[in-house]
Amino acid sequence: MIVMVAGVYGVGKSTICSKLSDDLKLNFYSASELIKNEQGFSTWDKNKKTGEIKKNQDYLYNAINKKENENFMLDGHFCLRNKNDKIEMIDFKSIQNLGIKAVLLLKEDPEIICNRLMKRDDVLWSKDFISELQNTEEEQAINYTKENIIPFSSNFVNEYDAIKNFVAKSFYLRTSDE
Repeated sequence: MIVMVAGVYGVGKSTICSKLSDDLKLNFYSASELIKNEQGFSTWDKNKKTGEIKKNQDYLYNAINKKENENFMLDGHFCLRNKNDKIEMIDFKSIQNLGIKAVLLLKEDPEIICNRLMKRDDVLWSKDFISELQNTEEEQAINYTKENIIPFSSNFVNEYDAIKNFVAKSFYLRTSDE
């Protein structure tokens, strides 16, 4: 079973997944790392402008298929910043092929995200672009989960208890507070 932990660049997916991994004893993988490892290089730059989005999804599919019968969280996206600096939605068929069984969308204040990205990547992002990207990511996640009739939760990153409970429930795990 795979639970997708979605959200924009810099929202805190890896941080939350790492904490969930420790707390719930679950593996997590970054879609970006799986793609990069599968094809041997990345097709995105430090500004997160991504080329060959469809081809990258094929590499992600191949990498995930090698993890058959493993339950894990996948940190990834429903939309990306393409080479033309535009928001590009990942086609739902590519996501369906991954076998996602639940989606957790993480959100944060766009200004906080911009500050994180500046600190982490030394790249200046527009607050308006991050806001638009985050809204598009959420809209796509909602549409995807409705279309595929799978569980969905949208939370700000500071709502850790709700996040943990959703992920635990998705994997049929009990938490220590139950």
